[in-house]
Amino acid sequence: MNHYLLKHPIETRDGKPMVAEVHIRRAKGKDLRAIAEAKNDFDGTLMLIDRLCQHPDGGPIFPGFADELDAEDIEALGELVMAILPSGQKTGETA
Repeated sequence: MNHYLLKHPIETRDGKPMVAEVHIRRAKGKDLRAIAEAKNDFDGTLMLIDRLCQHPDGGPIFPGFADELDAEDIEALGELVMAILPSGQKTGETA
């Protein structure tokens, strides 16, 4: 399981860190099946970030987690989750 410390933690409304680090679990068949339905590679990457990232204790992160990430963290997490995919696996449809 990979570990990633967010460069820009997600904070609560009062400024306290809510998500500062995540663990990335290995992808399962259901994850691969879900990203096959993605509209494009970017949507597939965000979907994988949402599905594979967990709190360090193994608990789930809130739905739509990837939508709240800073672009710098999306890029870094995207590289990590895409590296987990089997060789040749694609996300979404091609143009």
